[in-house]
Order: sequence, then C-alpha cells, then structure tokens
Amino acid sequence: AFSLHYDSRQTDTTFNQHRDPSFVTINVCLRSENVVGSRVEFFGAWDGDGSGQRLRAEQRAGFALVHRGRHLHQTTPLVKGIRSQAVLYWTRRGVVGDDDATYLGFAE
Repeated sequence: AFSLHYDSRQTDTTFNQHRDPSFVTINVCLRSENVVGSRVEFFGAWDGDGSGQRLRAEQRAGFALVHRGRHLHQTTPLVKGIRSQAVLYWTRRGVVGDDDATYLGFAE
C-alpha cells in the first residue's frame, strides 16, 4: 500500500500509463477538494494491449475504485484542486510482480 497526494500547485499532477503489480487494486479517495481533472483512465479490455475504448472514472472522497491491477490505466492531469488517495494492492499468495501470463491464467 502507498498514498498519493495531488495538488494543482505541483508541476507533476499525473500518474503515467501503467499496469499495477497486483491481481486487484483498491484506490481509496481520502480527500477531494474543488477537483478538475485527475481522473483514472482505463484503456481497452483489462487483458488487452490498451487499444479500444477508454473509460474515465472520477474519484470522490470516501469512495473506492476497485479494478484488476493488470488493466492498463493512468491518472489524467489535475487542473484544479487537491486530491489524496491510498492505493492498496491485493496479490494472490502474497506474490508481487507476477508476469502477465500468470495473471491471465489465474483469472480464467
């Protein structure tokens, strides 16, 4: 687990496109004040190459966003406001960093 804090006064308010080293990721929004931007954007199907439809999810204080860790995603730039979150990883058998093939096989 770790925490993130975004403030529009910062120079870097994004989290670049990535896959998490988890089977399931839980993003708990702890604080959200006057936020414009800073959405979690998912690319394509969870087990795909990122091509296809995109989905943007807004994060609100007191709510959690739960997704497959291997789903390609990013955080869009925070244009205005402040947002803080806790990110928790759930890994099967306590193993972090399994390769994609293991995750795909486990999920099916």
